[in-house]
Amino acid sequence: MRVAAPAIALAVAQTSVAASLPQLEARQNNVTECTDVHMFLAKGNNEPYPGRQGKLVNAVCDGLPSCDYEDILFYNPVEA
Repeated sequence: MRVAAPAIALAVAQTSVAASLPQLEARQNNVTECTDVHMFLAKGNNEPYPGRQGKLVNAVCDGLPSCDYEDILFYNPVEA
């Protein structure tokens, strides 16, 4: 039986998401204060986190008293 590459990629992605759920639950139960501005960053293929958008976030947050960001963690390999 042959398994298609997209099916394997989906299984890997689902495993990654499932592995991160305990961290998500811990963040949701965290009682720290929220910031006024919170950005979500997604990176491109083969970019380190936070990706090219990190400079933009730094420029925006430098002018604000309450600002932060978090990375959108996802599996995005380069296709052959």
